Amino acid sequence: MIMKKVLAVLTALVLTLGLTACGSSDSSAKSSKSDDKTLTIWTSLDGTKDMAKAFEKENPGVKVDVKVFPGDSYATKLQTGLQNKENAPDVFAIERNQLGNFIDSPYTTNLSKEGIDKNLENYVPYVAELGKDADGNVRAVSDHSSPVGFWYDREKAKEYLGTDDPTEISKIFSSWDSIIEAGKQVSTKSGGDVKLISNASDIVLLDQYNMENWDKNGKYYQDPAWDDLLNTARKTREAGVDAKLSYFSPGWGDALNDGSVLAVVMPSWGTFMIDNKDGKAEGKYGVAMGPTGGYSGGTWYATYSGSEKKDLAYDFLDFITSEKWQQQNLEKTGNMPGLQTVYKDNMDTYTSEFTGDQKIMSDYYNMVMDVKPKKSDKITDEVDIDVQAKVNEMLDNKKSNDYFYDQIKTKIKSLDPSLLDD
Repeated sequence: MIMKKVLAVLTALVLTLGLTACGSSDSSAKSSKSDDKTLTIWTSLDGTKDMAKAFEKENPGVKVDVKVFPGDSYATKLQTGLQNKENAPDVFAIERNQLGNFIDSPYTTNLSKEGIDKNLENYVPYVAELGKDADGNVRAVSDHSSPVGFWYDREKAKEYLGTDDPTEISKIFSSWDSIIEAGKQVSTKSGGDVKLISNASDIVLLDQYNMENWDKNGKYYQDPAWDDLLNTARKTREAGVDAKLSYFSPGWGDALNDGSVLAVVMPSWGTFMIDNKDGKAEGKYGVAMGPTGGYSGGTWYATYSGSEKKDLAYDFLDFITSEKWQQQNLEKTGNMPGLQTVYKDNMDTYTSEFTGDQKIMSDYYNMVMDVKPKKSDKITDEVDIDVQAKVNEMLDNKKSNDYFYDQIKTKIKSLDPSLLDD
């Protein structure tokens, strides 16, 4: 009897210890995961590594593992990774033309619930709005804005327009009628060797994001303002003032550097196209605002809703939306900030090696603040990828506006035919 009692006690003790050990093991595993301070970020941009290093410096003990994928396959890789969940990133980059695919997806964390809205109170409006879902919740944030302006050759401007002063040049580029008249002057004075602008379709780069989305409440919507844009592009082409060069093509890059085109529409981040060998491009250019403010490109960052490191991931987004990081990034790379406060703090002092003594922050600020804030959507983002090419096709083939709209409808039909149902 005594032996049975001893065995019973020992059995209970073993079971208790076993259960305790199992519980301890599970607890230890969970603790290990929560204590892991390695943050994984997926992106298609090498520049994310600089951001990660700065975050690590601000947070001793934290390691950021940045995985850079080829840009042409990144969106597919990201979609697959998030769907499979295994080895999914804690933070992931979303390029401007992919925002509509991810902002309203279940894979992004509702950052508004985490308190990120306070960081965006002084943001450039269009940058903040693009990171919001259909209900107005913040799902992604960017550390920069991407203003588009006319980059002009100062020497050519003086020769053919009589001035290289950014204020005076901006007046010339303040309307398309004025641009056309100036373009005729340049063509005449140069004997046709120099064109004022690279392409009549440059108007798309300035205005397309100020248009209403093609998808409005689940139906195809054609903003009446497109007719004005298309007619103006046609009028500009017919005036013979553009060089008919495709945006960011090799010929476009040559014209930017050799001065055969006096002014090109280019985003602030496009300076990698400038040939500055032996410093020959230092102070060569000025930047002027066009008839409207515009932007091109951009990258936003979101946190994966299934991440076990949401607090650390949020800390990363909190960091990149800070004045400290954006000031540092401006000084190192020339990327324009997302925060209005960083713009304003640098308006009277910041200059670029390419634009000499011009205080370009003031001009860029006016450009980005002139952009109409609006949310992204999947259909519009897909259509807008090649909308400038479709305008070029219309102009090159001397087609009507209806030809352009038919091309848009064909694209939409391939994406979601229901939008075209009566």
